[in-house]
Order: sequence, then structure tokens, then C-alpha cells
Amino acid sequence: MVAWVLRSFSLLLWFITKFSMCINVCCCIIDSKVRQEPIGYMLNCIRPLNLKLALENDVSINSLELDRFVKIQANASSLSPEELNNCAIVQQENFDKMIDKISYLTAKYNFKIIGGCCETDNIFIENLAKRLKNKNDST
Repeated sequence: MVAWVLRSFSLLLWFITKFSMCINVCCCIIDSKVRQEPIGYMLNCIRPLNLKLALENDVSINSLELDRFVKIQANASSLSPEELNNCAIVQQENFDKMIDKISYLTAKYNFKIIGGCCETDNIFIENLAKRLKNKNDST
């Protein structure tokens, strides 16, 4: 598995090298440079709205690599990772709205592992699990 922090509009943030590139470009580069392709890709510390924008923009929408993403960890803040770093004030989006977006994304992109990241808590995880379970029970 390979994990990334994703920005809106399909740009991956690489903390070490400080540059960004598109999802499909990163997947192709990694796949071409390793003996065995990663079994999947993970998206960490991503606001659900930004993830939706990144996956459904003109650059990514028809990318075959989208099927390779299996995990998301939702960030509850609208701030960028740089803005969140050392932020003294808790930044949270409405959990119900986040869960709505995650439920939509999980259904559309078939994510297998879903969790929380910055500014989420046990209440968020419990409500998210209930929503996803109820959605699975009704299908």
C-alpha cells in the first residue's frame, strides 16, 4: 500500500520534496518503477469535499487509476495541511455533512477502508460506522 495526502483538484502533496502532481501521474510513475505494483493506494488527511473535487475534476474523472484507491482518512477541517500544522484553534466541518460526503464517495468509488484523521473523534467514527452499516444493510 502507498499512502498520500491529497489536495483538491487531484494534486498529491509530497512533504519531503515539496511538489505536487496529479493522481494518475503518480500512480503511473510508481507502477513503472517497482517490481510489483502496490496492492492499493490510500488517501490520508483529506477533507471529503476536497476528495470529491479531486476525484471528479476534468483531470481525474476518467482515470483508470481511481479504481486502485482503497482507503480514505477524512480530515474535518477545510484548511490545508500547512494551515493545520501548528494551528491553535480546532477546525471542524459539520460531521453530518462530512458523513454524507463520505457515504457518497464510498458508494461511488468503492473504498474499502474508511476512517478519520485531523479533528475527528470517536463520535465521528461511531456515526460514520452507523451510516455505512445502515447503507450496507439496505442494499
